[in-house]
Amino acid sequence: MKHIIPFSIERVDGLGQGVSFDPANEKVNFIPKTLPGEKGTAEVIAKKGKKVQFAKLESVTTKSPDRIDPPCIHFNQCPSCAFLHTTYEKECELKKESYSFLFRKYFDPSDIVFTKAPRRLIYRNRIQLHYDKRQMRLGFIKDNEILPVPQCQLPHPQIQERMGKLYENDSWVQYVQDQPNRGHIELYLTECDHKIYEEKEYQVSMAVNQRYAHAGFTQVFQEMNQKIIDSIDHFFLHSGLKNLANGLILDLFGGDGNLSRSLGAPTVVVDYYTSPRLEQNHQKFLSQNLYDSDALDQLTDYLGQNFSRDIPIQWLIIDPPRSGLKNLNEFVDQLSPEKISYLSCNPNTQIRDITPLLNQGWKIDSIEFLDLFPSTHHLESFVHLKKA
Repeated sequence: MKHIIPFSIERVDGLGQGVSFDPANEKVNFIPKTLPGEKGTAEVIAKKGKKVQFAKLESVTTKSPDRIDPPCIHFNQCPSCAFLHTTYEKECELKKESYSFLFRKYFDPSDIVFTKAPRRLIYRNRIQLHYDKRQMRLGFIKDNEILPVPQCQLPHPQIQERMGKLYENDSWVQYVQDQPNRGHIELYLTECDHKIYEEKEYQVSMAVNQRYAHAGFTQVFQEMNQKIIDSIDHFFLHSGLKNLANGLILDLFGGDGNLSRSLGAPTVVVDYYTSPRLEQNHQKFLSQNLYDSDALDQLTDYLGQNFSRDIPIQWLIIDPPRSGLKNLNEFVDQLSPEKISYLSCNPNTQIRDITPLLNQGWKIDSIEFLDLFPSTHHLESFVHLKKA
């Protein structure tokens, strides 16, 4: 029997869920696909302890004036997008409000810059689809089931076209015949030439049951990636780092060196690489798993063997996975950088990692939220720190 509850949404949290408080039962209810000020009913589908409930929307009796008809037919069931039931302006407002809350103790939320995307759909240059051969389904995972999304509006048009062909007559099955019954297919764009971005030609590549971005990580929204580079350049120009040629930049979890490539100063890019990477202009590449227990010792040994001890580390740039880097303060204590720039797709782990630094005398210089994942609850948070 369904457990139906009434709701009245007070705010939207960082996961894009409407938050409703039930004073009679002293319970907090989280309901996706709702907006502040809305009232209605929802079905409870999970509980956490005695005071927290998770529900799915049943009906809206009082609608927000910001509610619109979603432009994607999958939205009401899909777990990927969180805000297609409202305007993009409202989406940005709700995202900034929910994530600014995390930094309020250390930084004035009104000073956080929010950089919007040029469009909220048709932007992803890669997408991962899960399959189940027994159920004959291909799509996104929702509640341990697979939801087919043949008309998903997020991918680049070329990927959309390839997705359509996979769904046509279940042709995806031919690519997983010798694979496990459950797995995933990743579609991603690869360049065909080396022209500037707007004029590049792309082809769609496919990988089956490989780790995400196995061919090399790139940001999923190419134009917004340039906004990240602009943020790095702006911080460099206004941070007092006037002569980086006499110091060193460390670019941790740096992938292909995306964040430090434009700086033109001596840089060591550190990440785990499956194949050797050649030095590129000012960038040296060090393959190292930064989550190893002795990662910091390995890094300091490398620096001691390859650089003079008199060369200061002027800038620490870090762009970790969603899990963050819990012992960031140990890296900072050992490496003694003058400035820190921390890019994260998970502001919750980001504030966790930098809080010890803020309690030790570091100060937030600026924060920029960049909407690299419009329509979803995700964004990129770029925090620049300096010694107080």
